[in-house]
Amino acid sequence: MIKLSLGVILLFSQQLFAAAEVEVLSKMVSLLDRGNGSFYQLSHFETQVGLSAKSIEQGKTLKISYVKFGKTKGSKGSLVIVPGRTEAGLKYIEVAEDFISKGYSPVYAIDHRGQGFTSTVTAKPLPDNYIGHVEKFDHYVKDFSQFVRFVVLKDTRVDQKNLFLLSNSMGGAIALRYFQQNPVNPFKKSALSSSMFKIITNDKLALLKTTAVCSVGKIGKLDCYGYTPGESALAWAGQEILPDGRLISVRAYHGDDPTNPRNLTSSKDRFRINDYLWNKWPQAIVAGPSIKWTEQSLLASKVLRERNEILKVNNDIFVLIASRDFRADGPAQERVCKTLKNCQMKTYDSYHEILMETDSIRNEALKDILKYFGR
Repeated sequence: MIKLSLGVILLFSQQLFAAAEVEVLSKMVSLLDRGNGSFYQLSHFETQVGLSAKSIEQGKTLKISYVKFGKTKGSKGSLVIVPGRTEAGLKYIEVAEDFISKGYSPVYAIDHRGQGFTSTVTAKPLPDNYIGHVEKFDHYVKDFSQFVRFVVLKDTRVDQKNLFLLSNSMGGAIALRYFQQNPVNPFKKSALSSSMFKIITNDKLALLKTTAVCSVGKIGKLDCYGYTPGESALAWAGQEILPDGRLISVRAYHGDDPTNPRNLTSSKDRFRINDYLWNKWPQAIVAGPSIKWTEQSLLASKVLRERNEILKVNNDIFVLIASRDFRADGPAQERVCKTLKNCQMKTYDSYHEILMETDSIRNEALKDILKYFGR
């Protein structure tokens, strides 16, 4: 009989996916450094959604970037990832590797307008190039719809009978609105993590105030195209050394302080993957949101929670809720799930980014998603 020590058993139990937390930063940086065309392929499609009548008349387009992970047809299906606010598709390189290793390939992820390698469309000048902004929330939804129709479904390696969806935060709101607007769609099952069905705000009048500002453009110092109060441009907190010895600028990390109200994850190394991505591609940096973004997101989340809109959805959905989430309202996710025709949900002892959490939390969530997809 082979005897294993408790330490070996624990290590083995954690090696269910591509990388354990102690090695994830080194592995993912290495994958990102291999460049376009290796494990991932960056590309784009063109749209005229949100452009002015004059721009459309002139034949101008907006290039929507996306990333494709993997090159073969998976044995269990294919996956589309809908990232959250500020996130580039490349941030999901570890998630993509995990799903590919489990038989889901190729994996696609879209860069929403104003994020990743996709430019934004704005009717007025913005204070800087990094503010998170959208003219209409529905533009995200239309971009995603075109992405699915004209990119994902055109790929002959995509398993159209077994196509799955995975989202985070704002991506969950985009996915749900897409389902509501497209009751017939190609997705077999979907997993929505920390979904932005309702934004947690400290101001119950946030929607009224942001709508008022944007209806006139400016009220006092508040500018519809400026930063939402309490939000700001990106400020690096210092520098840290990567496992390979390189020095990068880093954001402040608060995950080791459970009293900090704005924690995203308790995994510092997974948090740093995004810092590295932003160091390597500064054009992908997204800072705080504009008042316009906040107004549009609050309006969209209000609409998507309406019972008649929820009942339009025919998809099978698994809702993952983070118990320590400071951004996405947990009770709102529960109410939406209970109203949906075909929905399951589970709460995790996690901060907002469940898919970027420490191994024990993340592995549990991924196993649950894989089990749900495989039923």
